[in-house]
Amino acid sequence: TPNVAPDIILKAAYDGHAGDKLFHVEAGGLVSNFKVEEGAGTAKSPFVSNSTTGYAGEFNSNLELFKNFHLVENLFWGEGNGRYIFGLAPDFIVNANGSISPLHSGSTVDGFEVNLGKNTLLSLLYGGVYIGRDVTVVPSVGTTGKVTLTKYGYGYVGSNQNRAIQEGTADIVQTLWSNPSYGKLSLIIQYSYLNRNPWYYSASAGAPNGGHVNMGYVDLRYTLP
Repeated sequence: TPNVAPDIILKAAYDGHAGDKLFHVEAGGLVSNFKVEEGAGTAKSPFVSNSTTGYAGEFNSNLELFKNFHLVENLFWGEGNGRYIFGLAPDFIVNANGSISPLHSGSTVDGFEVNLGKNTLLSLLYGGVYIGRDVTVVPSVGTTGKVTLTKYGYGYVGSNQNRAIQEGTADIVQTLWSNPSYGKLSLIIQYSYLNRNPWYYSASAGAPNGGHVNMGYVDLRYTLP
């Protein structure tokens, strides 16, 4: 890509104690530079550059409210940051005039983890992603001279692009064997419920206004020391 600079990420973290309880908090910022080139590089079609900057921030924490009971929180929000949400959102759209419009998006993972004894971990978590709407109108002239306006971008009428994705997860991690020198063997059992809502759906075409799925996951994992 012709981006003039790589992404810049700044983060500060703090670990401390509140009595006999542990806590971790961190905050971070993201700056992204975007640039696109148009044209063929000829006299009739010279290169035209458009650039912009996107910004995002995060705040995360892990708080031990009670002994072996942790509250977990992760929040990430900004513009031009979609690829950092596992690529679930685009970073930007290109407007009809060639300018770049960063897309707003955000995500969160929240819940708690409980140690049920030395070898058993139980967690209940909620994860959510929201992707903002950004639409541009592109005119085109047909052979008869008729001007047609076509919508492009993200979340335009007729698209099935995601507005929100939400997932609830419950899992249990059972350590079957552990040795400081050789690693450990764990059994992970997880259940998730996933819900998806698009920006647009066609009721006349019989399309649903969302979708959902139940998922199960079993993993026998060996972790190196």
